[in-house]
Amino acid sequence: MSKFSDSLKAIRIKSEKTQRDVSEYLGVNLRTYQYYEEGRSEPSIPALEKLADFFMVSLDELVNRDGTGRGSQSSDGKPLFSESPCGCFDTSKNSKALMGDFPNSLKQMRKNSSKKQREVADYLDVNIRTYQNYESGQLEPSIIRLIQLANFFMVSLDELVDRNWIGRVNTSPSASKKSFMGKESQSRPGASAGDEGDMGNFPDFLKQIRKKSNKTQSETARYLGITLRTYQNYEGGKSEPSIPQFINMANFFMVSLDELVGRDWSEY
Repeated sequence: MSKFSDSLKAIRIKSEKTQRDVSEYLGVNLRTYQYYEEGRSEPSIPALEKLADFFMVSLDELVNRDGTGRGSQSSDGKPLFSESPCGCFDTSKNSKALMGDFPNSLKQMRKNSSKKQREVADYLDVNIRTYQNYESGQLEPSIIRLIQLANFFMVSLDELVDRNWIGRVNTSPSASKKSFMGKESQSRPGASAGDEGDMGNFPDFLKQIRKKSNKTQSETARYLGITLRTYQNYEGGKSEPSIPQFINMANFFMVSLDELVGRDWSEY
């Protein structure tokens, strides 16, 4: 039970839900739910399905089943970079190969910009501890947070996550006027990034790029190693891919990360 209980707890924390939130959704008392996270008892199959619905993940992700039998660990037995314990990305590979060295890259960019952690945290409208977790690799920022960070440091998303991408600069008319957030970008250093809000226009750009690449949802899901339903949730804006999945999508469609979210970073 230990793998499931750890997975359940990590998914709940990443979803920013309390134990009470989940227990009330399941219709069980708080102590019963706490037993699930502690590995003292096991939820029924209907309860598992409700948990998956609540967190908007597949059952495989919820129980940390990645198809390799190893769970979300690297070859040395340590957790992968992403806070997410789900089998959303190929855990048979070292996550650093997928992500580049994002935490160190972020830290170096901040230092090169002569910014303090507090300044970046205030801009993102997150607490200092959350930002420190980004730099230490203990927590993975959402895609919208990534864009806000790229705006703050005035770099491309590929530079931000240390992805070695050499391709065309995104000059798409649709992307140059409309940012990921669904309006002309107002995220500049010195201004607050504001609330994270919803998924912005990412689902629309993802769908457009997939169709332009003549790929089906099933083909994309197979490449990413996730269920079709999980991928459909990405295009439907119901859930957000992890950073390694985000990078894998860009690799699959052979585009930059900025193109994938419709961000014209040349104006920075």
